[in-house]
Amino acid sequence: MSLPKRPRAPPCEQRVNEGVNRASGSSPVEHPALPPENLAESFFHKLSQPIGAIYASLELGLMSDDAKQLKAAIEAGLTQLERLRWLFQIAREFFATDFCARARSISLRECIQTAVNDSRPLAEAKKISFVVSADEDLHLLADPGYLCDAIENLVNWCIRKSPHTGVIKVAALGSAATAQIEISDDSSYYPELASNIFEPFPPGVPIRPGESGNLDIALSQRIIQTFGGEVELRATPNGKNCFRIVLPRHNS
Repeated sequence: MSLPKRPRAPPCEQRVNEGVNRASGSSPVEHPALPPENLAESFFHKLSQPIGAIYASLELGLMSDDAKQLKAAIEAGLTQLERLRWLFQIAREFFATDFCARARSISLRECIQTAVNDSRPLAEAKKISFVVSADEDLHLLADPGYLCDAIENLVNWCIRKSPHTGVIKVAALGSAATAQIEISDDSSYYPELASNIFEPFPPGVPIRPGESGNLDIALSQRIIQTFGGEVELRATPNGKNCFRIVLPRHNS
C-alpha cells in the first residue's frame, strides 16, 4: 500500500482528540495540527507544475495549424490533467483529513500486529521474516486505522529496502509518559537518505501515478505528528536502518 485511503471522517463539533499530548509534554491538542509551512509550500509548488504544463500545451495547440501537433498538445494536456488530479487527491489526504476525529484509546500491540499482518504479502515475495516484540500492552489515544496505516507504510519501506531473506524487527517499548516503536531492517543506513526521507517531493525522485516516492513515508510522519508523536530514521548499533516512533501514552 502506497497511501492510506480511509474514508474521511464526518465533521464533529467536539474533537475527540482532546488529551492527545505532544511527546514533549506540551498542552493537549484541541484541533487537528496544522501542517508545517514548508510542507504546504512543497505541495503547492508541485501542483503548479502540471498547471503550467497544461497552459503550455494549450498555447502550443493554438499556435499550430498541424493536426498532429494539435492532437499531441491535447494528449499532453490530458496527461498533465491526470497528474494534477492525482496530486490534488494526495494533497486532500495530507491537509483535509481529520486524522483525530475518531481517536480513542487503542492497544499499540494490536495496532502493530495488524500493520505487520497487512505487510506480510509484500514480505513473503522477498522471503522476509518478522520478529515482533511487544511484551507490554501500551495504550494510545489515536485512530487505529490511520495509525496502522502509518506503521504499515514504514514497515513496507523497510521491506522494499531489505535484501531477500532479510529480517524486519518491530519492537514496542514503554516509559512512564511515552510509547516507542522501533522498526529496523537489514539494509545499511545512509545519513544522506535520512536527511530527506520525510520530504514528500525530494529532488531527483520521480513522483507520478504509480510512483509515489516518499509520499507514503511523509504521510506517515504527518499522521504520527497529528497524534502528538514524532518519527525519525536513525542507525541501529550495527549500522542498519531503524525508524523510531515516539507517541504519548494514554492512561485511562
